Amino acid sequence: MTDHLWYPEVVQALTTGSHFFLHYGAYHRVDEFGTVIFDELNEQGYNAELINLHGAISRSATLVFRPASTTNVAVVTNMEKLAEFPRALEQLRSVANTWISGNGSKILIVSRSPRSRFPIGDGSSLVLDSKDIHLKESSYADWVISEAQNLIRGLPRQAARSRGLAAKLEQAILSEISSDKVDEILHQVSTATLHELGPSYISWLDEWITEVGETRVPLIDVPEWMQVELLISGVAEIDIDQKYLHLFPATLGNGWQSGLKSASRRCTSAPNDWRETSASLFEIERLVRQALAESLEYSLGRKWAKQVLQSEEQDYIREASNMATTVGLDKLANPLDYLTLGQLLDIAEKRIEGRAAGLTQRVLVDLRRLIPIRNRIVHMRLPKPEDLTAVRSTLRRFQLTLRSHGQLQIHN
Repeated sequence: MTDHLWYPEVVQALTTGSHFFLHYGAYHRVDEFGTVIFDELNEQGYNAELINLHGAISRSATLVFRPASTTNVAVVTNMEKLAEFPRALEQLRSVANTWISGNGSKILIVSRSPRSRFPIGDGSSLVLDSKDIHLKESSYADWVISEAQNLIRGLPRQAARSRGLAAKLEQAILSEISSDKVDEILHQVSTATLHELGPSYISWLDEWITEVGETRVPLIDVPEWMQVELLISGVAEIDIDQKYLHLFPATLGNGWQSGLKSASRRCTSAPNDWRETSASLFEIERLVRQALAESLEYSLGRKWAKQVLQSEEQDYIREASNMATTVGLDKLANPLDYLTLGQLLDIAEKRIEGRAAGLTQRVLVDLRRLIPIRNRIVHMRLPKPEDLTAVRSTLRRFQLTLRSHGQLQIHN
């Protein structure tokens, strides 16, 4: 019988296949280290073993993954610790698949991070080879919430869908509990769920919830892999007509809104998209400044800055570069390096040398579209999911334009 289990779907899923991936996010997590899953598998007749990968970063993953000879289900926890270590992931895949093929055993990856947080390629093949386990319902979670509802008023509708909430309420109702405590628990579960999804999701959700003001998103606007991860994590549900994704279901009530604010504040590590977008923006701007400066110098000579720049722009450059008042602007490697992107594009638009440098009207329109993205990067805000694609495509088009004008030799 599985009525009393937190995770009956895990027990049922293991009857077919050999590789499984469980996003053990806060929405569904009832303990810290997957011990409950391990206990329930053993209770249902499996010989399960917990294998904690925490030490695999400093040691070889081969040394960490060594199941006992009697083990037929390896429950691998702390998998998210290896998301930034492709070499360790590659080692783990090799040794785990050798073990599985040798005795027909199974591997269950338990990760607080979703599948998309792992790198694509050989290093993450163990994750890519695994089948997602979708957690839908638990009779035990239903029972816990029904007991809680007898003591607590105002629990959100569908609260039983969140095992994480049910587990925290089960602990809380053992003592006296207030409505403020319930709100705190809802906030905790929501914040942790969104934080573990990662910066890209937080930024995407913030755009839809805060900027657009919508919780109902057309499925056509959401990539399929993102739909899956939002559903598995508990952050969204698909409507009955399969046309819309409903963000922030009733399970956690108003806790979602406060959780999104908190999760956004907690993003203090630069996401990969931020790093890549920043690098591409740096390349674009340096190319613009280089191309325009060289075109101006070719047309007007070495002391072009005094002829081209307004007095206020010259003062701005002197202040920004902290140069002595007795030193001429021509002594700077490139005076344009100290102008804002907007100032730079204004000069390129006014001057014939800008067009000669490849800064055509079409290119300038492309570059001006990047200013909001540049502002997000410069002010350390989370990039939007489409920012990197927009910047990279603009960079490629600009490089082609520069080549066609013969102004620069581009070294990739």
